[in-house]
Amino acid sequence: MWREITNWNDFICGLMPRGVSAQVAKTIRQQRQLFRFYDDPDPFQRIYSAFSDFSSLAKRFSATFGTSFSHIGMFHCCRPRHLESYYREGVRVLSTDEANRYFRDICRTTNGIPNITEQDIDAAIDSMANSHGRVNQVYFGLDDRFLIKHCGHYFIYGSEYLQSLCNHLRARINFELRLQLRQVGIPTVFQVRIPVSQFEKNELSALADELFPAWAYCIAHDETEPGLIDFAIMMDRALSPEHILGHYHPEEIPDPFAGGLHRYKGETF
Repeated sequence: MWREITNWNDFICGLMPRGVSAQVAKTIRQQRQLFRFYDDPDPFQRIYSAFSDFSSLAKRFSATFGTSFSHIGMFHCCRPRHLESYYREGVRVLSTDEANRYFRDICRTTNGIPNITEQDIDAAIDSMANSHGRVNQVYFGLDDRFLIKHCGHYFIYGSEYLQSLCNHLRARINFELRLQLRQVGIPTVFQVRIPVSQFEKNELSALADELFPAWAYCIAHDETEPGLIDFAIMMDRALSPEHILGHYHPEEIPDPFAGGLHRYKGETF
C-alpha cells in the first residue's frame, strides 16, 4: 500500500547503481531543509543527479517494476446499493443501461418532482449519449485518504454519470434530484489489488514521479508515512472479485456540493 512507504525502500534503492543509494540517502538527510513538501520532485532530482543520471533511474523503474511486484494495492470509492454484488461480479465498468434504468426509477418514484414527463427523462439521458470519461470505464486511486478528502461526491451521490443525469434534469425542470441519491446505498471504499500487468507504461512513469519525492521526503524527515497523493488509473474492464481484499465505510466525508461533512451512521440501502 502507498502509505507503507518502507515497503518500497528496497526496490527504490535497488534501482540505483551500487553504492549510490547510501550516498543519496545520506545527502538527503544532510539537506533535509530542502524537503519541505513530500510531492516536490525537484530536491530529490537535484541530489540524485549529483551521483547518477536521473532519467535512467526513472526508466529502470518502469522497466523492472513488474519483476519486483505482481500487484499494487489501490482503492475504489463508490456508493453501492448491493455490496454483495461486488464480491460476486467484481468492480465493474459503468453500464449506461443499468444507470439509465435506475435514473428512470428514481424519477418515477421520487415524491415532489413538479410536472416531470417521460420527455424530460429522455432528454437527460440523450444528453449523455456521447459521455466521455465515464462510460465503460472504472477508476482506482492509490490513496484512500485522498479519495475521502477530495472525491466525496462519489461516496455521497454515486457515479458521476448519474450525477450528470440529475444535473441535466435540474436545468430542465428546476428540481434537485441529486439529493435523492444520498438516500440510497452506502458510502464505501473497496480495497483492491491491481495486477501490474494492467498498468500502462505511462501510468508506471507517473507512479515513479510520485514515489521518488515521497520516498525522499520520508528519508529526510525520518517518517514512515507520506502525505496524500492524487494518483489514479483508469481501466476499461472489470476488476475480478478475487482482487477485492475488503471494504469499509468512511464515517465522515466532505461534501463538495452542500458543504460540511456527510456522516454515515448506519446502513441506508
